[in-house]
Amino acid sequence: MAQFKTLSSNFHVSTLVEHGTLTFFLDGNQIISARDSIDSKTMILEAGRHEYQWQVNGKDNLTRYYIRMTSNGVAVPGTGVGPRTLKGGDTDFSGGEFQVS
Repeated sequence: MAQFKTLSSNFHVSTLVEHGTLTFFLDGNQIISARDSIDSKTMILEAGRHEYQWQVNGKDNLTRYYIRMTSNGVAVPGTGVGPRTLKGGDTDFSGGEFQVS
């Protein structure tokens, strides 16, 4: 008998990093790895709890970055990051969870 997953969220993450590197993980999987670029990823997520993590490493000069996440077009609570600035050599990281029903 066929089994179907409940897919209920159109998840989108967009990032920008200048003069540094940015890595973004969703549910333990790296989905964005960027250096001095603008990136985005759209995925369909299953219903349930999801975990995200990100890390930005500053390089020369000042590093500027932002991270935005939406689920079905609505901002994931607490995830509108930026734009922020880091000094060269500094690291910034965070993470959290959100529920898809």
